[in-house]
Amino acid sequence: MLDRLIHKQLVFSPKSCLLLGPRQVGKSTLLRALNPNLTINLAKESEYHRYMAEPGRLEEVLEAGKFKTVFIDEIQRIPSLLNSVQALIDESSGKLKF
Repeated sequence: MLDRLIHKQLVFSPKSCLLLGPRQVGKSTLLRALNPNLTINLAKESEYHRYMAEPGRLEEVLEAGKFKTVFIDEIQRIPSLLNSVQALIDESSGKLKF
């Protein structure tokens, strides 16, 4: 039941969110069920190294496509990406949701 309540709030909220919680409780599964337009999984070493080596990559990827919802899994691995996310949210005037 909790999944349904959280899912509904995430779907209908116009705001971005940072979902925190202990490991292996279903955070990623819940967010994947929202069918984001773009998923970046920093748990994958190849993606992690790509974004570490090229910090501006997030902006480039988002400019190249028509994304409305973006899911960045394991973002705590690259905390500086949160600055880019914040700037992108501000610049998109609510059209982009993380």
